[in-house]
Parts: sequence; structure tokens; C-alpha cells
Amino acid sequence: MGFLRAFTEGIAFYKTHKPESIQMIKEFLRVSDTAIAEEAHDYFARITPAKPYPILEGVRTVLDEMALTDPAAKNAKPEQFVDASFTHAELDKSGYIDGLYKKMIGSFVIGVIEIGVELRSFVCPEPREGLRSGT
Repeated sequence: MGFLRAFTEGIAFYKTHKPESIQMIKEFLRVSDTAIAEEAHDYFARITPAKPYPILEGVRTVLDEMALTDPAAKNAKPEQFVDASFTHAELDKSGYIDGLYKKMIGSFVIGVIEIGVELRSFVCPEPREGLRSGT
């Protein structure tokens, strides 16, 4: 449970603390161009779900690949390998995940007002065409 709680907190921080997250992208991925780091942030903030439920289609894809060398995997069901009860009951239904965003966004807005920075929208733009094609 500790790992899932920390993972969920990390997602919430990434989505609600853009400047700090961009700085981490630049540091850990050794990206010097702030615009590239910002586009990477916006892209991953958009595609990463706030509530990290396991995706059964993804497990099915892995099982299909495994079935090429292990016939038993062909008959396996994704539900046999996934337990979403931790995310659902412990983190989501209890209000923990929603509380992370209220807490983090609330503290972010207070910080922005205190230092007088203009508050920008959190809508994630599409990446530039060159980034999509890997150029």
C-alpha cells in the first residue's frame, strides 16, 4: 500500500506543480531546453491518469505476447493478474486521491497569489509536430 500511495502522490505532484516538475525533467533527463521539458511535462500530465487503476487491455497485450512462447498464457485472463481493490477501496473510494489534488492545488494557488505570479490554465497543449515524429 505504501508504494501505491507514494506513486499516487507523485502523480498528483507532477500534475499540480508544473515548474518543479519541469525542473526535475531537465535535471534527471539532462534536457537543457525548457520548451522541450515543458512539452514533455504537458504531454505526460495529459496522458497519465490521476487515479492509477490497472488497465486490463495492457495486461491482455502482455499475455498475447507471452502466448507466442508459452501456450498457457493464451488462456489466461487479465483479471487473474490484477487487483484494483487497493486503488479503489483504499485510495479512491476513501477520497484520498481527490484530497491530494485539493490539497496540492490549494497550496499552489496560495503560493501563486503570495508571490504575485499570473495563474495560467492547466490545459495541456498538443506537442509540436516535430516532437511527435521524434525529430
